Amino acid sequence: MSTLELVYAPETISMFTPGPSVFLAGPTPRNQSQQSWRPEAVEWFEKVGFTGTLFLPEPRDGKFSHGYEDQIEWEHKGFILSSVVMFWVPRDLSTGMYGFTTNVEFGLAAGRALNVTDMTYGRPDNADKCKYLDLLFKKFRSDQEVHSTLESLVRATAFMAQR
Repeated sequence: MSTLELVYAPETISMFTPGPSVFLAGPTPRNQSQQSWRPEAVEWFEKVGFTGTLFLPEPRDGKFSHGYEDQIEWEHKGFILSSVVMFWVPRDLSTGMYGFTTNVEFGLAAGRALNVTDMTYGRPDNADKCKYLDLLFKKFRSDQEVHSTLESLVRATAFMAQR
């Protein structure tokens, strides 16, 4: 594989995805006024030369037309089949980017309840209410750092996925 493949929810996730794969976990915009952080992450993966598959848990067109339970199943499958689950948590309570679901997924992944072997984590320095995530990550993934920029997080994730 020599390209970057993007798989959006609810597109089919192959059980036999060749090469490295990364699930882009973190808060998802819930309305049109919020900007997704994932397009910038994809740009960074392109800039660092990542060749593999990125799983993005939001629809390609931005419109959630599939069921809530279908979304959960899609995400759990992506978590399990990814080489690395990357958590970026730009939590901003003033704009409605809460990340409540992200908190649960993060805890399950950090504690390996979702069979997530490799994960990375970061949040901007000004992200709201991330202290617990920081401490949890340091406890369960003590060999890694908490990243404060999306660029740094993507670089570490790409390296981990391609090793």
